[in-house]
Amino acid sequence: YELAHSDSAKIWASIRYAALIEKLSPDSAYQILNAARMIAEPLADNDVGIRNLYGTTLMRLVVFEVRYRNNQSLAEKYLSEAREVFISTGNHKMLAGCFMTLGIMRFYGGDHDEAMRYHGLSLKNYTLANDAIGIAGCWNNIGLVHSQAGRIDDAIEAYRKSIAINEVLGFELKVAEGYNNVGAL
Repeated sequence: YELAHSDSAKIWASIRYAALIEKLSPDSAYQILNAARMIAEPLADNDVGIRNLYGTTLMRLVVFEVRYRNNQSLAEKYLSEAREVFISTGNHKMLAGCFMTLGIMRFYGGDHDEAMRYHGLSLKNYTLANDAIGIAGCWNNIGLVHSQAGRIDDAIEAYRKSIAINEVLGFELKVAEGYNNVGAL
């Protein structure tokens, strides 16, 4: 961090360092991310790169609010703000991540229709970003939602799409997880 010569380098270093220490010291990692957010926020309007870093910082804070602090309302606020950041920068991959996170949150909240809607938006944006890994993850999540809603044939179809992409990518563990999901139906 001390070697960083620009604000964007300091923000990026903070994001990376927080990720490294997250499991060992969640509170310290959270403080580091908040410091990065405070550096990035006032600069985000003038620099697209810093705006994207600001959005990334917000997305990391969402994880902390859900995983460690159980603060759903603040997580939703950060997600909403990150979504607007990535819409403004045209960053489809990160926007897809926002929608995927919202889909997962809605799924665990029991709202399968909203979960499906957000996973569909995530799939659309991962497709625009040409991100095969993200697309495969979306199909897996869509399969999970269909499965929980009792739409077994739709779940199998979605899982098979995820499996096919992961086979092309050579992700054997993900392929096995996909077949496990189908087998569990």
